[in-house]
Amino acid sequence: MKHALSMFNEIINSDPLNVAAYLGKGCSTFYLKSYNNALSAYSTALRILVWADQNPTRRHPDFPSNSGKIHASIRFSLGLCHHRLGNSNVAKRAFLRALEFDDSHIPALEALAICFYNEAAVSFSKCTTDTRSISEYQSNIKKSLETAKKLYSFSPKNTIACILLGYHFFHRQEYQKAESLAARILENTQNNHIRARAEYLLGKINHVAGDLESAKKRYESCVKQSPLFHLSRFGLAQCMASLGDFPGAIEHLNILVKAQPQEIEPRMLLGYLLIGMPKLNSVKKAAVHLCSVVQSHLYSRNGHLWMQVSRSLESTYRLPYIRIASLNGLAFLHKSDQLTPIHWNILAVKKKKNGLYLHALY
Repeated sequence: MKHALSMFNEIINSDPLNVAAYLGKGCSTFYLKSYNNALSAYSTALRILVWADQNPTRRHPDFPSNSGKIHASIRFSLGLCHHRLGNSNVAKRAFLRALEFDDSHIPALEALAICFYNEAAVSFSKCTTDTRSISEYQSNIKKSLETAKKLYSFSPKNTIACILLGYHFFHRQEYQKAESLAARILENTQNNHIRARAEYLLGKINHVAGDLESAKKRYESCVKQSPLFHLSRFGLAQCMASLGDFPGAIEHLNILVKAQPQEIEPRMLLGYLLIGMPKLNSVKKAAVHLCSVVQSHLYSRNGHLWMQVSRSLESTYRLPYIRIASLNGLAFLHKSDQLTPIHWNILAVKKKKNGLYLHALY
């Protein structure tokens, strides 16, 4: 690649208006992960292209006659550079601009569908704390779906279109259509990253159907092909736990907790599984995991969750640090006027157990 880059530079030095050489330089520097240099090369190519369109009599003799598709390709490449540099909004605008020149530009449609899908995922993660994120999520998921449908109309075997539409049909509970699209992906690509997504979708379909053994095999295949695809590992842990393989489930959940400490669901499931383990150390770890979850900023004021955690822990062991969970839960329910007569009774019992005899009377 470095040799190719030096050759493109030689051509540019001898022929400064050679668009193909700038495109080659941009491609070479992009694959060398020099994204700023790639952005500069593609920008220069675009400026020459615009100048040539404005001065057709002075254009380069080897200049392509159909500049529309070249415009689309360059703007798509600019979008990729901006994406790598973390400028996601600028990248999205570049992909949209590429489609203005060529509405059937497959790579731009793929990139745009993924952009909208990723933005929808970010909005969805904020839905519990920000009501505006709900409308943003709905808008982005709709745009992603529309782009995926357009992409599918141009290329029915396109793996990006198939996987996005497959997830859409899964959430609409049209499992047969989702399964057909996932199978098509496995037939048409050898890319492990994409195949893992298809395997995960098939695993989810089997999981929902209650076929845990088949789902487990799909998730295992997915984890093997793409170890960093954490959703498949979580699905595998769920299946193992349901099938009674608690040590295996705990092993995978520990990997997830280390890789994604901010994620709530793996920590909750790990805590509940550790409760059922016979060793006292496991119960202590369970208390730490579960209490750390409800102490997070999203759930710290959820008194009912505190109570759920405390009941799960106290059903196995009655330890002082475990009672803290239920006391915290009752305190939050009390502050928010959510205490029922049953909760008042539980609160009195908890205070009595902790030696607060007078407080238990009120």
